[in-house]
Amino acid sequence: MTFRLRKRHLDDKTSPGEKYPGFPERSLEKTDQITGNMLDILSKFEVRIHKLEDTIVPVHRETDDLQRRQASILYNKLLVVLSLSHGPGKGSQRSAGVGASRGGGMLWRGMRS
Repeated sequence: MTFRLRKRHLDDKTSPGEKYPGFPERSLEKTDQITGNMLDILSKFEVRIHKLEDTIVPVHRETDDLQRRQASILYNKLLVVLSLSHGPGKGSQRSAGVGASRGGGMLWRGMRS
């Protein structure tokens, strides 16, 4: 082996702390600093997520309420239309509202899913 190859082989076997004095300490300090920065970023992110959640949850509840009200209005509107289209004077069971409520109920079940 030549001198250069031998030196490179020995350098490869030595640890970074032996090659560069103070390396482990500086490396640990830098790692601690990076860890602290990441924890700071994550805590700020967590605060922002909670604020967003506090804003979105009431909007979501209101949207659910509005959707239920809309479905109820559509259902009642359908019942009125069915009642008017099969009103008195036709001489069938539907004039008593039996068929209208049965048909409306089937449509209502379809609307909920």
